[in-house]
Amino acid sequence: LMNNLNTLKQSERNKSKEVDILNNLANCYIGTSQEMNFNYSSQAAELSKKIEYSTGLALSYRNMGLGYYYEKKYPEALESLDISLKLYRQADDRESIAGNLGNLGIIHYSLEEYDTAIASLTEALQINEEIGNKKGSANSLNNLGNIYYDLNKLETALEYYKQSAQFHKDLKNISGEIAVLSNIALIFGDTGRFEEALDTYKDVLGKQEEITNEEGIQATLGNIGNIYNSIGNYKSALEYYDSALKIYKKNNDKEGIATTLGNIGIVQAGLGNFD
Repeated sequence: LMNNLNTLKQSERNKSKEVDILNNLANCYIGTSQEMNFNYSSQAAELSKKIEYSTGLALSYRNMGLGYYYEKKYPEALESLDISLKLYRQADDRESIAGNLGNLGIIHYSLEEYDTAIASLTEALQINEEIGNKKGSANSLNNLGNIYYDLNKLETALEYYKQSAQFHKDLKNISGEIAVLSNIALIFGDTGRFEEALDTYKDVLGKQEEITNEEGIQATLGNIGNIYNSIGNYKSALEYYDSALKIYKKNNDKEGIATTLGNIGIVQAGLGNFD
């Protein structure tokens, strides 16, 4: 990217391409270096204004906004993303409109402004469905599920999660499907539907083993142990806790080891084993 940028600067041709490269560079630093992100985004914004390149300007403000979000500077993030959204609406770039609405929804959710977050994410979902953006739909549905879960509207959250999981399955996005199915299993456990929770967690475990996600595997083994403990199947609970403990020890995950040993201790105490 840097070589391409230098070539464009030297030749003084196609300034819109220069903006695109600056925005791509800025995007590379989102979540890692706001200083670099802001440096490249600012250059892209300045040049976009000079050449009246509205799409490049919209993307530069989007990159700034996401950088502010990762720094938890939410007012600045909202301001930048609102500018970006306005420009995308003027250009009728529906995919980018939906993406920005999704980002705004997440920030309002972080600020616990739930009604505004729901409105943004619902509009994003509607647009994503209209343009056939399954990935965007899956993300919007999952984020709506998260909000309704926090509002303790568990059945509504469950419906959104189920729809999101189906989109991830259709897209063959195993990691996305795992994340949403884990949310579904959590609700089943919270609402006492333990058999459904077990079935869902075991489905998650199989997918995690398929992609060799050890961090996820150890957590899911512990969650399955928790469900068995809740229904009084202590033998199975101990088996899953022991399996989780082995992986935690292998990875020297001290927090995971401590939590799992605590769970094992609770089960053993319930069995009257105090040695």
